[in-house]
Amino acid sequence: EPILSDFDSFPINPNESTLSNCLGNVRNRTDIFVLVVGGRYGSIVDTGKSITNLEYFEAKAKRIPKYIFIKDEILALLPIWKANPDADYSSVVDNSSLFKFIVDLRESGDIWVFPFSNAQNIIGTLRKQLSYLFSDCLDLRAKMQGSDQLLASFGTKAFGLAVEKPAGREYLLFAQILADNIASHNAKRPDEE
Repeated sequence: EPILSDFDSFPINPNESTLSNCLGNVRNRTDIFVLVVGGRYGSIVDTGKSITNLEYFEAKAKRIPKYIFIKDEILALLPIWKANPDADYSSVVDNSSLFKFIVDLRESGDIWVFPFSNAQNIIGTLRKQLSYLFSDCLDLRAKMQGSDQLLASFGTKAFGLAVEKPAGREYLLFAQILADNIASHNAKRPDEE
């Protein structure tokens, strides 16, 4: 279910700022992040970054799949912008900071960037990429249903550590399983007076 801030179906907390609502939706409601970059940089906050930039960083911190699409005419202007960053690009972008954001995305090495010229390019690419993601999920499901019953008994956080295999995973996994077991025994302990 797409969560798009341009529509009235976008969940908002009226007591929160626009930025808090946007970041909260990425943090709490987003499983896959699709970023489509055209000529608009987005609303700028106190940090000088756009809300869109911060939503991307929130998705990155959450470690969810991210699919980034950048309009091909914007990509074609990058070498010109790099050679002359102070020129007037207002006929193509609303803020030249957009170019810096795109360069940061492309040069970080963290994310694949797909060029697009129309919506059909995005739809076609997403169909292919989501089919690969679905296949990976089916492989993971098969592993879960296979012979490794120990893995199937892990809690959510421990399972995530076992699958993602971060640095120091042996220690992190041990600590998480220990914490999960202590928590399960605390829940069984009778109340003390």
